[in-house]
Amino acid sequence: MRRHASLTALLLAAIALPLAAAPA
Repeated sequence: MRRHASLTALLLAAIALPLAAAPA
């Protein structure tokens, strides 16, 4: 990770949010 730390966080959020909302 050189500069796209924010992009990585956004991608993780974009993946984690639907994953957490799917079973709920």
